[in-house]
Amino acid sequence: MKKIKIIIALILIQYASHAQSLIWNNTSHPNPREVYGVAFSPDGTKALSGSECHETRLRLWDVQTGGLLWDYQLDSTMMCTAGVKFSSNGMYLAALEELGHLLLFDLSGALPVLSNSIFTGTAGAFSVDFAPASNKVATGCTNNKLIIYDIASGLQLHNITAHTGYVYSVAWSHNGQYIATAGQDNKVKLWDTSGTLLQTFNGHTGDVFDVKFTPNDDFLISGSQDNSIKIWDRATGALVHTIAGHTDDVRSIAISPNGNYILSGAADATTRIWDFNSHAQLANFNQTGAGKVYTVAWSPTENKVVTGTQFNMVLLWDISQTVGLNDVVEPYGISVYPNPVHDFIQFNNISEKVFTNYEIYSVTGELVQSGALPANHQIKIKNLVPSSYSVRLLNKNKQAVINFIKY
Repeated sequence: MKKIKIIIALILIQYASHAQSLIWNNTSHPNPREVYGVAFSPDGTKALSGSECHETRLRLWDVQTGGLLWDYQLDSTMMCTAGVKFSSNGMYLAALEELGHLLLFDLSGALPVLSNSIFTGTAGAFSVDFAPASNKVATGCTNNKLIIYDIASGLQLHNITAHTGYVYSVAWSHNGQYIATAGQDNKVKLWDTSGTLLQTFNGHTGDVFDVKFTPNDDFLISGSQDNSIKIWDRATGALVHTIAGHTDDVRSIAISPNGNYILSGAADATTRIWDFNSHAQLANFNQTGAGKVYTVAWSPTENKVVTGTQFNMVLLWDISQTVGLNDVVEPYGISVYPNPVHDFIQFNNISEKVFTNYEIYSVTGELVQSGALPANHQIKIKNLVPSSYSVRLLNKNKQAVINFIKY
């Protein structure tokens, strides 16, 4: 029996190592440079990377082909790009340079155009995130600072002493009500958007390099120098679970659009996928020779992830075999609201002339409900048990799959 268990374990390890398919491998810089930031555009068609200096490059990639769409060199007086991000409306991208410069680019044309360069007034900067309304941007800096700016004017709105050391990570909640920060003081903190402290999350024993909200904003997930990932209850501040497995600094965290999975990149030269509910490790992978994994992002529209590594690699992976084929979210700009839902589903940005039928699938891919899409676009789901689902909207020529949670 013991021998059988060992064989099964070896098979599972082999599957976990090969269930990801590398789609393309690009470089963030013409010369060997570390990759410190990656991000997907909100429609999932483009990936952005930011490199180490000198000089720093921002590069924009076509997700489908891997083709280079844009190659931007920062001014020679600037250093590494510590964070990159797209706004949710797809109109802006931001790059935060390590000496404290926030660069905002306008995406209304064929290529990004620099629209504003803002100096934070700090000695350094690490992380940037847009408000969901795409009207504000938050930065995490040295000098203990969380600084928030108005995008249209470039004016500073709030200057908050957030930690007793560097602010390594900032994240805006999906509902726009909160900002999370992670710091050099081993703490995660929760703020309202005016800078009032709401919660302090204690438990890490090393610098906290990244923090993210789950899609429903009920939990925060953090990665730390102590090699751990921690899940926190946003409302109470309680530690829900500690995920162990990495053997070096956890540098970056991303959450699947349906909230079922956690993606982590670490200085142990691995990218890993974890089940949010069971906390089990589902995958452990990296490209040979890529080195440490400094930054990760999960596509908002399909089961692809992009990783940035120590040895200049920007890697796009297909992870469908690991997390399932039905975990796609919000194509065509359609979304479920509110989400989580209780008795019925309703949609944003949907036309009754486009979709005529629907199908609802469980997280295991089982069809649990289907029918004609009602004229009011409301689908009753009282009979579904609380869980995560995906709803597939159909017509003759196209389909859209949107994830939701039933409570």
